[in-house]
Amino acid sequence: MPEVNVETFLRQIKGGKTPEVVLLDGSDAYMRSLVIQPLLDKFVPEASRAWALTRFSVREWRDVFERAQVFPMLSPHQVFIVDDVEEIESLGEEKREAAIALLQEYVSKAAPFTILILQTSGLDKRQKLSKILQKDAFWVSLTVDYDGALAVAQAEARKAGCSIDSDAARALVEGVNLKPDA
Repeated sequence: MPEVNVETFLRQIKGGKTPEVVLLDGSDAYMRSLVIQPLLDKFVPEASRAWALTRFSVREWRDVFERAQVFPMLSPHQVFIVDDVEEIESLGEEKREAAIALLQEYVSKAAPFTILILQTSGLDKRQKLSKILQKDAFWVSLTVDYDGALAVAQAEARKAGCSIDSDAARALVEGVNLKPDA
């Protein structure tokens, strides 16, 4: 699938698309939350998040795919978040190939009730792992351009119950150097 920005991805989700595998490409925690929270709000009832939301490290890679095939308790969907997926690229060849094989097997028959979110601060797009994810995952680029940072500033002001004029938003964006979580 083509690489998309946060806004495009959220429009697709609002349109009814349930993603099976999502790659969040970027280390910005705020931008990650802009994607994860709407997914949770849409697919996992708040009362069942204790059972239906699980975080994993990449060291638990095999467990992720085994548990992803198990129907969630008390929720129509479950969300699994795997951190630091780029670490797979630095494994020895045998372990890296085994990890990639698990991913390939999963995406070929992904559980429709599991949303797998893979987080990375950057993948080498020439590597096999990256090529599989480009083909089979929603690849969400978490980079922020100037206009996106302005939109974030204005949205956050609205969430806080106030407004911010354009000049103040520009000053804020320039002051934090386009980093919404600064």
